[in-house]
Amino acid sequence: MAWNVRKKRTVKKTITKGLFEYIKETNPDKVFKCFLCLPSTKATDVKEALRQGVIDKNTKIIAIEHNYQYLRKLKIALTKLGFKHQSRVVICDDLCNITSQRLLRACNQLGVDSIDLCYIDTCSCLIQNLQRWIKNTVDNVCARDAIITTNVLAARATWDLQKYKKRGNYIISNENNNKWASAIAHCLFDCTNKITGFVVGYKEEDISSPMVLCVNGFSVDEANIVPAIKKTRSYQNLGYAY
Repeated sequence: MAWNVRKKRTVKKTITKGLFEYIKETNPDKVFKCFLCLPSTKATDVKEALRQGVIDKNTKIIAIEHNYQYLRKLKIALTKLGFKHQSRVVICDDLCNITSQRLLRACNQLGVDSIDLCYIDTCSCLIQNLQRWIKNTVDNVCARDAIITTNVLAARATWDLQKYKKRGNYIISNENNNKWASAIAHCLFDCTNKITGFVVGYKEEDISSPMVLCVNGFSVDEANIVPAIKKTRSYQNLGYAY
């Protein structure tokens, strides 16, 4: 998802680093085979995942960008990172317009049978349309042990999260300043049928829109995930004034 690259997103950079640290620690010795992402024109998330060994040069990339004006820069960035034409598919469309069949065709083109890592880094709210898209993608395109990461706007269009507020606090999100963090964590648990282990609210200091980043799923047993979850506390509420 393209962003104004002239603005330094210092908080997001820290959050991205912490995100892939968490994925690495909760999936030790695993290199993901197919990475679905919505990268910026600098492909920062792909670069960080590669740096931390979550993916490697043999990983297949399915990149989504809705604005064709950014495609050239995005493709150049991916090529520079080592992901050339044969190892990537770039889809230009609105996220929720992309069907499971289209994603499966992309997998087939890349020689993989499913997606095992998703980073749905969107500036959108978690409305019903996006919830439905996530559920359909997880059910029909993702591997059973896939890791699903979702970054959403935690404000404005929150009407489709109201029912999740009634479930109360999601324990992992109880230190979060954003009042919608627990509802988002509950919602993504339902959408993915995977435990929400990473729930971090943040915002850029000069941008008023609060975000919540969640990770659903992990490969290690529950006892080993506790230290990784505790480490996420250092990323909570970055960008909020105290």
